[in-house]
Amino acid sequence: MRENPRGPGAWWRRSATAGLVSLLVAAAGMLVGAPVALADSATDPLIAAVVDHVTPGVPGVTVDAVLTDLGPQFVVDNPTRTELVVLSSAGDPFLRVGPLGVLANIRSPQWYTSKTPAAGISIPPQAVDHAVPLWGRVSDTPQWGWYDSRLQAPQLTPAQVATATPLQHLGDWTVPVQYGGTLGAFAGHFEYRPPLGQFDSAVSQTQPLPAVTLTVLPGNPTPALSVINSGGTDVSVLGDAGEPFLTIGPGGTRANNLSPTWFALQNADDQQSLRDSGVRPDAHAAPQWVAAGGGGQYSFVLNRAKPTADLATLYAASGPTVVSNWTVTLRSGGTRVDVAGTTTLRPAGDRGPVWWQSPLLWVGIGIALVLLAAVLVLLRRRRSRRRAPARRAPRDPVGADRR
Repeated sequence: MRENPRGPGAWWRRSATAGLVSLLVAAAGMLVGAPVALADSATDPLIAAVVDHVTPGVPGVTVDAVLTDLGPQFVVDNPTRTELVVLSSAGDPFLRVGPLGVLANIRSPQWYTSKTPAAGISIPPQAVDHAVPLWGRVSDTPQWGWYDSRLQAPQLTPAQVATATPLQHLGDWTVPVQYGGTLGAFAGHFEYRPPLGQFDSAVSQTQPLPAVTLTVLPGNPTPALSVINSGGTDVSVLGDAGEPFLTIGPGGTRANNLSPTWFALQNADDQQSLRDSGVRPDAHAAPQWVAAGGGGQYSFVLNRAKPTADLATLYAASGPTVVSNWTVTLRSGGTRVDVAGTTTLRPAGDRGPVWWQSPLLWVGIGIALVLLAAVLVLLRRRRSRRRAPARRAPRDPVGADRR
């Protein structure tokens, strides 16, 4: 007799099979999907503006093109005694950077658009190209940063992105300038920089001293370091040049105002305030301690952990590669501890072992096969019991004689 397809036995087999299939699917999805979830935490591709040269070449004048959250920006520093004049896109004097600080031509439309790369900036009607310059002082120091339309990178189509190669040249840019009456220019190019990948930093010891804990905070590419001192004795952290940098303890955190490491961590406004107050970073000078925070914990960007290789070398990495070896030095009482650290690049295309090489996958498959075998054994036993002939109860001869 055939089993009822809707009977309890069929229902039990269907439930067991469905549960096994669900287990297999879940295990495969979990094990195979795990590497994909961790595959790529790189930043978006970008087109960088690179400064190639500045003419006329003047020692002491620095020009950088930096990428901010809003877009590319020029940053100029001219500590020399000769004024540097930047010309606008229309050829008018736009900025003057030199001994008098920074002066802006408030009749140049570019002065107003240089404050932000956003569109729709309101420009006063008196600000027109080729007008007689009207200068206003905007800084007492010879340093200035501004957004410039000449640094706007070209837009690539998806097809161009698909065929672009790292550091590919994508065009040139130039900004005319005058230095002491001599005509020159900032000149550079645009280049394609696809995602490099993820930079992972680690220290060899997370508890190098009693009650002191080090934690590396992720950064791409520059990490930060958290130092926690829960003990009763101050711990000193040395700077990039080996100078006294921080002191962390039960009374809070103090920073050496003359430490070049501390100075580099300040933003431009704070750096300028320090200069105005007469502070000049000096790794060899006696420390000048200032309060930096309360409690026995402090975190700071660890610039020494940046990759030391150039971009071409980083893009050539084919697998996890150590790109920086660095050290954090701590002192407590008479004890000095040098904690080694590394920064490792995991390239954007490096997803780790492919899914069929994952040991977890094969463990999952093994468990699933064992469960499948158990289900088959149970089904066979149940089927054998169903097919066995029913045993008749033995006859009672006494009862038969009574009938």
